Amino acid sequence: MMDDKELKIRLLLKTLLSPEFAARFAPGTDPAVYKDKNFSVKLYRDMARMRKEMAQATKDPALFEAMLGSLEKPNRSKTVGLYDAESRTVFSPYDAEALEHELRHHFYPEVKHRPGLSVREEWEQMRPFKQQGE
Repeated sequence: MMDDKELKIRLLLKTLLSPEFAARFAPGTDPAVYKDKNFSVKLYRDMARMRKEMAQATKDPALFEAMLGSLEKPNRSKTVGLYDAESRTVFSPYDAEALEHELRHHFYPEVKHRPGLSVREEWEQMRPFKQQGE
């Protein structure tokens, strides 16, 4: 059985990645923005713009540098995002796995990245409550 956090993550993924949500934003108007009373999500098609805005928005340069460094590792995904806890903002490409991962950082702030994990191990670490059959 999923807890409330898992249900919220699933609902947000379904909503934010839906064609209806994407249709509200004209092409070239990155980012698509979702605001909630507790946090916001910025979804990007333009990765260069996303990186530039993440660098400007985050108050933690080490976090941003770590994200950029992860792109250089051979076993890492090339579609990464960032959750800035101070501004409570998710920066993500239009990518289901990257968005889910960053939403988990918001809903489960106690779960941190561990050095040396593969991409798959890191995804498993960020999925504290698996559904049966996964």
